[in-house]
Amino acid sequence: ARPTGPSAVLAEAQVDLEHLEPIVRLRHVTSGTDQIGWYLDAQRSVARDQRSRTSTLVSAHEPSGAAGDWCLERGSADGQFRLRLVSEGFSQPSGWYLDVEEDVRSDAQNERHFCDVIVRKKTGTSPIAEWFIEPEEEEYTADGGAPPLYQVRSAEPRLWGWSLHLCGKRTEDSCYAQVDSNFCSSWILEMQTNLMALPLPKKPPRRFYEVVLRNYTDRPLTLQGPCQAALRRSVAGTFLKLHRLVPAEPGVLEAYPEKSLQLELIEDP
Repeated sequence: ARPTGPSAVLAEAQVDLEHLEPIVRLRHVTSGTDQIGWYLDAQRSVARDQRSRTSTLVSAHEPSGAAGDWCLERGSADGQFRLRLVSEGFSQPSGWYLDVEEDVRSDAQNERHFCDVIVRKKTGTSPIAEWFIEPEEEEYTADGGAPPLYQVRSAEPRLWGWSLHLCGKRTEDSCYAQVDSNFCSSWILEMQTNLMALPLPKKPPRRFYEVVLRNYTDRPLTLQGPCQAALRRSVAGTFLKLHRLVPAEPGVLEAYPEKSLQLELIEDP
């Protein structure tokens, strides 16, 4: 059985997460949806929940149902966390980590890509998925009234920035969770102890790269890449400027008889 007592709303606090690992509940509060107030959890009480012996599909439930308790472990970089399930019930053990499955699916009608969200048992040296927990408001004070809203986004390179989102009916009072390239959800993080607190995480620093391509052939060069914006973000980052046609350099035939290309990568130009 999980605790049912009231929990304090997570507020801004400047503490060091190296020694403090807050335990929170994630409450879905995206307006315009039927899942307002639903809590993120993992259970194995429905056949589809049981993805494998070491992984379970993650679900969200009405407030009167189950609510998972999650420990926010410090990740490998500022603003990144590992989410470990510390509650148990409905045949789901504690200690498994929030993760995503390997298969990426597409919804052509809505121009989106998505993956199912799972909890996975840590085995051997397998890596643990990390997540960004980003405040939707830059400024927040504990006495400001409404609790702060957060977005939970994947920090995995192949799904960079994809948002934790609710989609897919499970039962009448529960649904499954996904990470989505286009849709995003708002969450409130509710503290389950008055001994720990989560600071507003810093957004990861943005790294800019400039690619210089010189065409030393005798004809124009056309650049090609993923046509879908979501795929570009997940594979090659956000393009600030892309020249699709690279003309031949002047005097190329005389200076470069071998007809080659030159590629330079400049970080933080």
